[in-house]
Amino acid sequence: MIVPDGEREVVRAATAELEGAIPAVPVALVPIPQARLRGTPETGFSGPPEAGARALGDLRGTRVVFTSDRSGSDDIWASDADGSSPRNLTRGQGVNRGASWSPDGRKIAFESDRDGLGTTEIYVMDADGSNPTRLTFNAFSERWIRWSPDGKRIAFAGKTASETNDLFVMDADGSNLVNLTNHPSDDGEFDWSPDGREVVFNSDRDDSQHELYILTVASGAVRRLTFDPEWDVYPVWSPDGSLIAFTRRNDVCVIRPDGSDLRLLTHLPGMETPQGWSPDGWKLFLTNANPKGSDRHHLYVVDADGRNLTQLTKATGKYEQSSWFSFGK
Repeated sequence: MIVPDGEREVVRAATAELEGAIPAVPVALVPIPQARLRGTPETGFSGPPEAGARALGDLRGTRVVFTSDRSGSDDIWASDADGSSPRNLTRGQGVNRGASWSPDGRKIAFESDRDGLGTTEIYVMDADGSNPTRLTFNAFSERWIRWSPDGKRIAFAGKTASETNDLFVMDADGSNLVNLTNHPSDDGEFDWSPDGREVVFNSDRDDSQHELYILTVASGAVRRLTFDPEWDVYPVWSPDGSLIAFTRRNDVCVIRPDGSDLRLLTHLPGMETPQGWSPDGWKLFLTNANPKGSDRHHLYVVDADGRNLTQLTKATGKYEQSSWFSFGK
């Protein structure tokens, strides 16, 4: 929830629900000293051509959907990037998480247990929260939903009979379900490449630690991307396809899809999780969990080259699995 304000930006935090909306209260930014970053500008990526000239990307016209428990349970919320017009789209009908905006901005896919069957299934609703429609009727739970870049398919992670996760893809209407990975290992969080030809995901298929792999959707071929004794998880592909952000040792790193130019981007106390890129690819949004183990988070933003790590939220809260859409751009 970000809006340019001259040389700085202002984030507006929701406080109390009133007739379906939440009044916005300005929250000051808290710049993070550059010395707290392991990766310096000299060792980071060069970023977009004018990255140094743009302190923060212009996100006017951008909407965001995210999971929040601000109303007492996990629901899907939507807001303008400046914090205005916040709205609870699911309103406590079960536990609702993992929203993903369709590429045309008209639909939102999400996971929910609202039918009370003991599993989370995938639903699609209009962008205003109306017309929720159940897409899956599986004996296992689905999570980590992602629309394909062309909007024709929806991929997700689903728990199989062996109690491990595989990656699945189906048409946007729920038909033609296909198991993409079909492997006895645990295949977890993932993201599409911008051209829809590949999927980056984490898996423990080669050892007990989760590493990143890239799957070619058409052929099913899989190649390993990272090699580290620590877990590599939560990959998020940049809009131009040049970078993949992910979590390693509780920090956010970036790497090229060919495995080159691995860089540590941020280093904060507690678990850091990439949440998504700004639509122009100039900024990466991430959460930082309380190092004492709480599920309370702060939201941060950082340049793609590691500069300008900035804390956006003053009060901790739950910010999970955000999805951004830019209207009119």
